[in-house]
Amino acid sequence: MVQPIISLEKCSFIDSAILPNLVLLGMYLMQFHKNKITLAIGRDYRLISYLQNSQFFRIAKPYYFYDSDLSETSMYDYRPEHRIDEYNHLSNNYYSLKDNKLRVDYRDSLFETLRYKTVPKNFKTIITDVLKDPDDIYNTLNIVTELISNGMLYSYSPTISSVQTNKYKTIISVSDIGIGFRKSLDQKEDFKTKQLSNMRLLKSKYKGIGKGLDDYLSIMDALVYSSNQNRSNLWALKNLITSNHGIFRIHCMSTQVVFTYSRCEKCHKEAKECTICLLDGYRTLKSVSPVRFYDVIYPGVHIEAEFDRLEV
Repeated sequence: MVQPIISLEKCSFIDSAILPNLVLLGMYLMQFHKNKITLAIGRDYRLISYLQNSQFFRIAKPYYFYDSDLSETSMYDYRPEHRIDEYNHLSNNYYSLKDNKLRVDYRDSLFETLRYKTVPKNFKTIITDVLKDPDDIYNTLNIVTELISNGMLYSYSPTISSVQTNKYKTIISVSDIGIGFRKSLDQKEDFKTKQLSNMRLLKSKYKGIGKGLDDYLSIMDALVYSSNQNRSNLWALKNLITSNHGIFRIHCMSTQVVFTYSRCEKCHKEAKECTICLLDGYRTLKSVSPVRFYDVIYPGVHIEAEFDRLEV
């Protein structure tokens, strides 16, 4: 119950994919402790400049106290396009709509607005660093839009995104601290729990894994549900990224699932089959395991994608 201090004082590098989670961690802890959380940074001006340029301080200001003088300038310059963005959920009326057709229309309208106005404005310059083919650019913008719109529609939480590039690849991170996959699926009228009833049998076969199995099944339930939708969806994104030398990570609550090119490139399994396949590959060494269970629960859904280019 003691309010924590988050320290970056010994941190010499922060991956861009971490920034959305760092913002949301402060939000989550502040909601719990009813007070801002202290973020210790020190006087590493390279780090301060990086966080300033990424808009971290602007977005995280309601949730964190800082121990550094942010008014001092630095010799370090970063691309202004390499930043994080916040998407508010407060105007979302999706769950208040009782008619399924109205929900579909609302979702499609949000996707179109994000896809052709917000997302290109925020990210098109960045992704054209690495991606030159028009189809690659089009597909990547679709991916970013799908991830952001899912968070805005279903999470009851702000959604934070980061898209950065280097000379080798594009890195996408989209996170929320919302209700997670299970509660979101429970609110869908067309989702049938019995659809995956056979998956519950996995609890007896893999009972040694521990309590994280419930969170794992909620991730896979979401992928199975997604695979049955006639639109851009998580399962299609997973297949697109892993078939193009990419890595796709999904974290929810206590569990992370990792799909890689080396494991999934030639795989044509359906999502149900994938559930068993990943568990069969489970290892206690997290760095090599496709399924990772953690003792600490971090609420919401956190998705990362890494790829060099996309071919359909």
